[in-house]
Amino acid sequence: MRESDIDLDEIIGSENGQFEWDSVNFSETAADAEFTIEGGGEVFVLRASLQDKQREWATSDIKFAERVLDVNGGYRFL
Repeated sequence: MRESDIDLDEIIGSENGQFEWDSVNFSETAADAEFTIEGGGEVFVLRASLQDKQREWATSDIKFAERVLDVNGGYRFL
C-alpha cells in the first residue's frame, strides 16, 4: 500500500455554511470535521459544521468521488 496525502484546505472552501469545490480554507469556518466512509465502504465523505454568513452553524458534507480520484495510489483533483 502506498501512502498519499492531500491538503483539503487547498481545494475545498466554504460559502455560507456549505462546502465548496474550487475554493480554499474550509477549516477556518469549520467545527467537528470528520471523514467517513459510507455506502458499503465506497463513498468517502467529509462532514463538518460550517458557519454561514450570520455566523450560525450548519452541517454540510462533501463527497470526494465528485472531484478526487485515486490514481495508482495517489490522489488527483479534478
